Amino acid sequence: LGEGEGEDEGEDDALAAFQRRVSAWPEQVLRYCHHADAQPLWLSRLRRPAEVPPCGRCGAPRWFEYQIVPNLVASIERAAEAGGAGDAAAPEEALDWGTVAVFTCSASCAATGEADAYAEEYCWHQTA
Repeated sequence: LGEGEGEDEGEDDALAAFQRRVSAWPEQVLRYCHHADAQPLWLSRLRRPAEVPPCGRCGAPRWFEYQIVPNLVASIERAAEAGGAGDAAAPEEALDWGTVAVFTCSASCAATGEADAYAEEYCWHQTA
């Protein structure tokens, strides 16, 4: 293999695996799976988080919980077209992403007061 060729093959494999898995349920916009061994379905072998920081409230590790897949963009665009939205966003303003993976506290730590009713979680945006 020439320089960089193996990396391109890995990229193609990752994207093909993503497309194959998502095409089984073409209408899905969200993939949910919250347990210790769960992993996002990545579009690429590159542009993944090096590490996911621990929970900012209790310090427990964060686990993958769900991801938003690119089909959401198509669903939003179809809904806008069906609703007759004539002022659709210009291409440079349109939503665009590969996948967004959300990692949440593995301890599901409880809020301590009204100000803590919601916890800040960790989101990773992997571009296409």
